[in-house]
Amino acid sequence: MGTRLVLINNKDSFVYNLYHLFAALDEVDELKVVSNKAPLRRIESLDPDALVISPGPGHPERDAGVSIPAIKRFTGQIPILGVCLGHQCIGVAFGADVRRAKRIVHGKTSPIGHTGEGLLEGVESPFEGMRYHSLVVDEDTLPEELIPYAWAEDDGELMAMRHADHDVHGLQFHPESFMTEAGERIAINFISLTV
Repeated sequence: MGTRLVLINNKDSFVYNLYHLFAALDEVDELKVVSNKAPLRRIESLDPDALVISPGPGHPERDAGVSIPAIKRFTGQIPILGVCLGHQCIGVAFGADVRRAKRIVHGKTSPIGHTGEGLLEGVESPFEGMRYHSLVVDEDTLPEELIPYAWAEDDGELMAMRHADHDVHGLQFHPESFMTEAGERIAINFISLTV
């Protein structure tokens, strides 16, 4: 039996690109999109095998609805992936700060260097990753349980982190963009955590 995936929609135009990235994988049987305004019990009722928190506009503490409560509820239960705003929500959920990026990056790629772990296992380093953001998780405020493992080589901003003990991963860049190399590999690496 394949994976039941729930995607929290943070009202961003990239949501359906992310949907299609995962829907194209043979390992995904069911893919449900849930509004970030939905109650947590709605997500619980879908009994997901994995949770993806989409990009979206705004600040994770004000504009991501159920995203942070869902991260707290499902950590240690199922794999969780946060992309862009979702990545920032993971940071906030575990006590990190979000700050303005050194530079606003909208629709530009950066070379992303990484340690070869987490969702970037088997991905060349550096690779080109598409970025659309003005906020970042402040790496200096990461708690011990969040481990950084990828950075933009052009400005040093944190691009990926993972939980030390649970399958919780944040990606600041957009794996669903056709301009990101290895997006499908990253998606497969995430879904493989459900097996």
